[in-house]
Amino acid sequence: MRKLILVFILLASIMGHAADLTVDGVAYSWMPDELAYVATGWDEEGPREEVHIYNTVNGLDVTRIATAAFEDNELLRSVEIDEGITAIGENAFCRCHNLRRVVLPEGLEKIGEEAFAFCSALTTVTIPASVTVIESHAFAGCTAVTDVFFRMTNEQQLDDFDWWDGDYPHDGEDDHGGLEFNRSRLRDPENGTIIHVPEGTLDIYNNSRKLEAWLLQEDVAYPLWWIVNFGTVGEVYTVSDDISSIYVDINDDLYAKDDNHRLVPDMAQSGETDFMTTTGLLSNRGNVYDQSNWVAITGLNVLQLEAITGRVIKGGTLSGTLLDKVNPTLAVSDKTAPVAGEAVQYIPNTYIPASFMSRTQQSAGGRTYSFVRPAPQEYMFVTWTIYHDTDDENEFYLPAPDHARGINSQEFAGGFLADYALYEESTRPTLVDRGVYDFNAINRVMPSTADSDNFLGGSPRLKASSIFEPNVDGGLSTQFMPCVLELPDEPIITGVDNISVNTRDNIYFDLQGRHLIGKPTAAGIYIVGGSKIVVF
Repeated sequence: MRKLILVFILLASIMGHAADLTVDGVAYSWMPDELAYVATGWDEEGPREEVHIYNTVNGLDVTRIATAAFEDNELLRSVEIDEGITAIGENAFCRCHNLRRVVLPEGLEKIGEEAFAFCSALTTVTIPASVTVIESHAFAGCTAVTDVFFRMTNEQQLDDFDWWDGDYPHDGEDDHGGLEFNRSRLRDPENGTIIHVPEGTLDIYNNSRKLEAWLLQEDVAYPLWWIVNFGTVGEVYTVSDDISSIYVDINDDLYAKDDNHRLVPDMAQSGETDFMTTTGLLSNRGNVYDQSNWVAITGLNVLQLEAITGRVIKGGTLSGTLLDKVNPTLAVSDKTAPVAGEAVQYIPNTYIPASFMSRTQQSAGGRTYSFVRPAPQEYMFVTWTIYHDTDDENEFYLPAPDHARGINSQEFAGGFLADYALYEESTRPTLVDRGVYDFNAINRVMPSTADSDNFLGGSPRLKASSIFEPNVDGGLSTQFMPCVLELPDEPIITGVDNISVNTRDNIYFDLQGRHLIGKPTAAGIYIVGGSKIVVF
């Protein structure tokens, strides 16, 4: 009797704790009969470019994605689903025509009817080993899919795997059920979608005959874009493509990149492009941003680093254990002997602090503004930042515009935390509070979690701006292109290297951080080029 009472108390506590809510733009509904949350769609602000489905919210489990939860969304480009989600409902992402990246978790069991139908921009799909059911037309109309990676590795997993194999409504269509990834080899023997299977499993797949309509390829190595997006932490992978070794930090970690293979590329758009062009920072790049995946490589010895730094590491010669996917990291084994190719030259992407904020788009004055966001582990150049000295953190910001006065306000648009992990202790710089600085950095992203103590419910919005300083009749004027950005749920941490004072002439700030138009005439103390000056 006492145990029964305790059970009732526990259930009452859960019921009292559970309520419908939204997290990071996604609505979750409590299902009393399931004692779990279900992701049901967008919050009241509507569709976004990215969606992350968490496995817990409000301290309770999330187990599935509801029917038609995110269908007919033209903005959506990336979907990430946490481990613990076991089912994706019918039509959940149907007709999301711009969807480019879908991360399906290990532990997923069911993909519902037409769940990803007509996602015509999707180029690759990875099916976890745990999937047992793919329902009818789950990937129908995914006409851009060229590669599908199946992760089943034994006969039992393939025996448990099932999919709809009913009749097709149109004559001449081959019968391969829910697995309608573009074209099977029955339709296109030379250019059909390739089904990739793990090393050593080709015979198992052939014997199962469950994928006999498809071109099967046994993989011994994987491209970097697949490893950082779909690899399993703790598994060993060989990188199949050539990657460029760019930078070695003081811990002898090598930062390397592929060649513009991001699954969801960012475009330098108005705001950032205008700022970079006006300041001349894109003049040597032809206004093109590097769109590569980055990885930190640990465990290489000194001789190996000397041989490959600044050169291309040839595909198939680098193997390592995937340690981290948030900040992609490979730990190589003693047997790895990477082979160096030709030398490389890398011109870092240039960013302003607004780039570090969550990406969104907002119409302002009839125009839409958005910003390129740095890739995790990217080695880059950051410009036009204002250093803010606090007791326990080093923070850099971008000044927010004062539209009424046409100048920078003393408010900040938001920014990011910085550490000096790339510096030797003796060379760490002394920075001036409210000084303006440029620096090189490696972007590290803090892992996001819906139940973090830092979670900011409601996603408060911060104003940001791109800034450029054209000379008009010998005087200085400042123009702003405002946009609206969301504050991240977790801070961005950026490892800073090679800080330099921003030396643009005639850019003055008062001691409150306000950007002044032209040289001040009133007596007082001002900051220019990161240094204090006195005007009498």
